[in-house]
Amino acid sequence: MIADAIEAGDDDLQTTPVDTDEDGTPDYLDEDADEDTISDMEEGSVGTLGEDPVDSDEDGTPDYLDSDTDDDGLPDADEVSDEDVNTLADDTDEDGVPDYRDPDSDNDTISDGDEAFSDEGGDEKVDTDEDGIPDYLDEDSDNDGILDLDEAGDSTWRTPPADSDDDGIPDFRELDSDDDGLSDADEVEKHNTDPTKIDTDGGGATDFEEVNDHKTDPTDAADDFYGQFEEGAVISGGCACSVQGEPDARAPLRWLWIPMVLWVRRRGARCT
Repeated sequence: MIADAIEAGDDDLQTTPVDTDEDGTPDYLDEDADEDTISDMEEGSVGTLGEDPVDSDEDGTPDYLDSDTDDDGLPDADEVSDEDVNTLADDTDEDGVPDYRDPDSDNDTISDGDEAFSDEGGDEKVDTDEDGIPDYLDEDSDNDGILDLDEAGDSTWRTPPADSDDDGIPDFRELDSDDDGLSDADEVEKHNTDPTKIDTDGGGATDFEEVNDHKTDPTDAADDFYGQFEEGAVISGGCACSVQGEPDARAPLRWLWIPMVLWVRRRGARCT
């Protein structure tokens, strides 16, 4: 309930009452003053004798007159599924806060504004996996089997979503978040690797190389030694012990060479 004195706009009887949506019906007679299909009674919420209506985003405009109550970039009218002002507004994540007041309607720690629109701009709502559910209401926007909540990057909707490969497409919309050649789904379900890192075990060989080329364990750094040599490198024995071939320039962990160097030295010592 909102007091008529508040909806009138001022306390001067000589002035024309406010008509926010300019539909010819003054706010104090209009059950939906901002024409967002959410009743003023629901948006106003009872304050002190109806004279203290709620202002969710604290922008100075009370909810019942605010076209974007939670300031998430989505008009309130787009955040309700029923145009009947007499029905309660949607609450997708069932947290007690209706979507039009909730900056993260599906509770995945990615703001509705970041999920609803593409970086290319425009007003069209993005539906990455084309399942009929817009990303801002979809718990798995790219349908890769990994929840958006797990691909967000952190636990707050106030920060931008993670983009592991820095390609401008956030992880929650990308099927290969780290761009290593292995799909996020396969990394999680088949290989037990981190879909946000190209080298899960930090051993020097990428997850893709270990899985497809070396046939080693992408979660065990110790066996990445196999990938430290260029293809075709050989190890010769005898008194002229030597390692032929250069180490893979992409391998950052040079300490993996230590066991081989010690072995070569011991062989050389026995030959003298």
